[in-house]
Amino acid sequence: MQVAPGESAVAAVKATQVQNFSQDACQPTSVSGIDVYSPNTTEVVFLPYVSTGCGTDDPSITQLSVQPVVAE
Repeated sequence: MQVAPGESAVAAVKATQVQNFSQDACQPTSVSGIDVYSPNTTEVVFLPYVSTGCGTDDPSITQLSVQPVVAE
């Protein structure tokens, strides 16, 4: 999706309350933000987002979900 100068786009992001998981399964850790990558690039944009996340790599623990980007 291309966004022309002066226009904008949005995407809904849902974050799970990691306190809903057991501490053993989640391994809670402080986070300072989210790295966002544009499709087909390695360029990253850091978005500040102070919160608590899970430090585990357990794929059954979903912490974030992102809806498709749409023009605003």
